[in-house]
Amino acid sequence: MKDTHELLTKHNINYWIDGGTLLGAIRHQGIIPYDDDLDIGIMQEDEIRLQQIFPEFQKLGYSISHDLAYKICQKGCIDIFTFQKEKNEFIHANLKTRTQYPNDFFYDHELLPLKKYKFGDIEVYGPYNPKENLNRQYPEWDKYAVIHHPHNFHLFFLSNIERKTKFILTPELLKPATATKPLENRGN
Repeated sequence: MKDTHELLTKHNINYWIDGGTLLGAIRHQGIIPYDDDLDIGIMQEDEIRLQQIFPEFQKLGYSISHDLAYKICQKGCIDIFTFQKEKNEFIHANLKTRTQYPNDFFYDHELLPLKKYKFGDIEVYGPYNPKENLNRQYPEWDKYAVIHHPHNFHLFFLSNIERKTKFILTPELLKPATATKPLENRGN
């Protein structure tokens, strides 16, 4: 996330954390330990500028692919979703993504102005008022952790989870994942 934050900021591409990454920033102050990717949003009009900096990601060892989102991957992946403004809502630009995540949108007053959030050892940009979006996407997000099978490899005790399991939030489940090595300054 640090490299992505630095490269997008360097090139004046506004982004915000979204989905499980937004949930992690608000609830854990970092990546959710049982999540396996990071999610961010950018405006559709910044998509070409994002594509223009792909070589900089590749120089840092990332691979790039595109389906529902741009996947910037090294050991884990960052999904970069494009959004468009329609009336007073910011919605996924990709119809397939919008269909898959119907509750992932922001009203003007929820998204703007962007603000900074603590995310592990760094700060990232996120929505101004995220709770309405989180309530839509993750009902009872402040009381329960819902763990899906593919998002469990960070914690050994969750390795036998099948499908989708709901846990009462405990202090252990509220701890953010920790970096496997010190963060480097590579994106500037």
